[in-house]
Amino acid sequence: MNKKLIIILVFILFISFIFYNNIKTIQQYEIPIVIKVTKNIGIIVDTDKLYYAANPGGYATRTILLQNQYPKSVIIELKPKELSNWIILQNEKFILRYNETRKVEITINPPSSTKVGEYNSTLIVNIKST
Repeated sequence: MNKKLIIILVFILFISFIFYNNIKTIQQYEIPIVIKVTKNIGIIVDTDKLYYAANPGGYATRTILLQNQYPKSVIIELKPKELSNWIILQNEKFILRYNETRKVEITINPPSSTKVGEYNSTLIVNIKST
């Protein structure tokens, strides 16, 4: 390798390191998710958690609204903590500008082999600086 190429690679690594370390988590929320797997049809309208009711092998979708009230753009990262193979996120990572509101659909899909019962998970919402 010639000297110029090595200097360029070191510079790129340095800039990447600085950029990566400047993205800091501003705030983190944990939203409880309750999934009721049942053979019956039901509607859950409580708002203290994300409640779902679905048949084994079926699905249910809820929409949440996220609004950025920070005075600058932020990065939103959504990730289920448990049962991640059951939970489908419309958008897992995106940027919200100041005062922007975005709807995000969260779908649960318990496998057809799931036994009837209540299951719990948590949706992690990370808000990071841009």
